[in-house]
Amino acid sequence: MHKSSLRRSTLVSTALLLAIACAPAQGADVAVAPGSEPELTIYNGDLGLVRERRIVRLTDGENRLAFGGVSRNLQAETADLALDANDKVKPADLRIFDQTFAFNLMSQESLLEQSVGKEISIVTTNPGNGRDITERAKVLSVQNGLVLEIAGKIHTGISPGRIVFDALPPNLRATPTLLVTASGPAGVDIPLELSYLTAGLGWHADYVANYDTDSNRLDLTGWATVTNTTGISFNNAKLKLAAGDINRVQQPQPPRPQMRMAMAASAKADAMPEAQSLGGLNLYPVARPVTLGTGETKQLALLRATSIAAKRDAVVRGQTWFYTTQLGEPRQEGRAEIEVVVKNEGRARPARGKAAEPAPAADTAGLGVALPPGVVRVYGQDSDGAAQLLGEDRIDHTAEGSEIRLHLGRDIDLPVVREQLSFVHASDQMLFSVWRVTVRNTKSKAANVRVVETIPGAWDVTKENLPHTKNAAGQAEWALAIPAKGTAILEYSVRTTP
Repeated sequence: MHKSSLRRSTLVSTALLLAIACAPAQGADVAVAPGSEPELTIYNGDLGLVRERRIVRLTDGENRLAFGGVSRNLQAETADLALDANDKVKPADLRIFDQTFAFNLMSQESLLEQSVGKEISIVTTNPGNGRDITERAKVLSVQNGLVLEIAGKIHTGISPGRIVFDALPPNLRATPTLLVTASGPAGVDIPLELSYLTAGLGWHADYVANYDTDSNRLDLTGWATVTNTTGISFNNAKLKLAAGDINRVQQPQPPRPQMRMAMAASAKADAMPEAQSLGGLNLYPVARPVTLGTGETKQLALLRATSIAAKRDAVVRGQTWFYTTQLGEPRQEGRAEIEVVVKNEGRARPARGKAAEPAPAADTAGLGVALPPGVVRVYGQDSDGAAQLLGEDRIDHTAEGSEIRLHLGRDIDLPVVREQLSFVHASDQMLFSVWRVTVRNTKSKAANVRVVETIPGAWDVTKENLPHTKNAAGQAEWALAIPAKGTAILEYSVRTTP
């Protein structure tokens, strides 16, 4: 073989074929077959809890168990093996000595890195006679290019061919593997439950609301978008979705390569299961087993509720700081906010001791379940019957019996002018201000508008042309009834003690 042919490429070519000359060095490992029907709990954010059952068969003495098929983002410090309930093996019979998460995977680059200072074989084919030519080479470096020593000379590249390694380094594996050293009864099937936390699993909720503005009723569909970038697939998994804010200690995570993203959606909406409350979390069990492939984003239908009573509000709101500052621009223009208010209420539950109602069907009247946070997109129908987006808003955790208030935007037909007519800083503990709020209604039908003011500190409305109420939030609120093509003017004076 001519040495000059080894100098023509700058690094290992992508056309390079990879060969391993020897069997793996981990032959003593006891391979543990992947479990079936895993259980997943997926939390908001990038976190999941995996539980799966596996069967192991030990030999005499210590065994190194190799659990393949685990997430490449497995958090090693959270991995736990527990003896599953059985009559043959007692907990005291099984001893676990140590466990190691091996995520250094085989690749052309990692094999070369592990071969620095060692010899490999370079195999090329003579184009004239088709025979293979083999030369021994010592790997000196793989930093910024491959450096080899061949027959006492230094080469900085090789021509396309095959690299043959004498052995597979013991710390390289084809897939991420959890290694556990254990001892126990030999020759019997031992059922174990493996559980661990992993990054690469996440979910969030999204909602679609179809709002009938004439009847003030809406239909609501809820979806859970679940993402899997763990590098493994979960087949027929029993799935629970956890909604809540759990405290976590931040740990450094190994880098994750990007995965393909496929979209899958179930065809039929199911009723959202009643949330299970656990330690400040709401758990939503998914009724049917779910197959979540690696690199997939899957949408699961959680809820379809029909004909929910809704109320459309037009609201004018001021800022808290308005009442502690003389405005540089005393006249401000805007438009009334549009809000749709829904009560999270469902069917009345039977009294204690009476027969329970049957489980809700796919279509349910009312809600009556705790809703996880997510974005609600509200659609209405135009005069042609076509759906149009009216607005969207994000809701927080919404308990049963609470109110859902969706801010959809501003009403172009309800322009608002706010004027600060006077501001007096009487003392450090006393402020006076006078306000005028003018709302026009350009619609062809009457409109009701609420003016809601958050006034800081202790406050008192000293003068007003319309009566106010103090609502549950401690805000001053006025109700304006505006005729079609008409105008309403609110004037009031406020004394505040910051």
